[in-house]
Amino acid sequence: MEVLVPRSALLSNFEVLRLLKELEAEQLVHARAALVKKEGEEADPKSVVTALGDIVSENMRTVQFEVIEHLSTPPMLTTRQDEQSVAQLLVQLQVYELTKIEKLQIVNLLPTHAVELYVVIEEFEERFSMDDMEAMLEIVRNHVKDSPTTSGPDDVSQRHSGLGTGPEPIVGDGHGGQDGWEAPDEFDELMDGPRYGEYEDDLGEDANDDD
Repeated sequence: MEVLVPRSALLSNFEVLRLLKELEAEQLVHARAALVKKEGEEADPKSVVTALGDIVSENMRTVQFEVIEHLSTPPMLTTRQDEQSVAQLLVQLQVYELTKIEKLQIVNLLPTHAVELYVVIEEFEERFSMDDMEAMLEIVRNHVKDSPTTSGPDDVSQRHSGLGTGPEPIVGDGHGGQDGWEAPDEFDELMDGPRYGEYEDDLGEDANDDD
């Protein structure tokens, strides 16, 4: 297998969840339109779900369903995030010299204790002070919702009834999103940070070697 565009972007778990929801909503729209064109009348939900098989392979649907279910169910941390909290978290982390990978891990794992932060940031004691550590932890705590929240067609029965409308796109089209959230180009700028050693290059080379 040839990798044409190796690691073209870094996506957080939250972005993956929103991207899959958007993709699923688009698939339902296409399936409904195809069924209406074929039968000449408004399609019932069960028929729409059945028609998805002509658009998306069974294996792909299974992967989409299981990943969305996994990331949408507490105690997954994606249920305690929204667009604004992720964007604001990255903005406030800009003052620290963190790599893209470290920022991504912070967004995914939301460390709120010192031991968790030590695992995420390489050679922490050589690069940051204890005050920095406390400040980072406080930033994360301020951007973690106290209780799980959901957005878009999260309910399983709604998604698979063909009635889900899906969230506004925030990933994949390069345009601005909703509620102050900016799409991939701007998000990638927030993820940009000073390089630390050759960590990211090594990661890319290893990924290519595996293929």
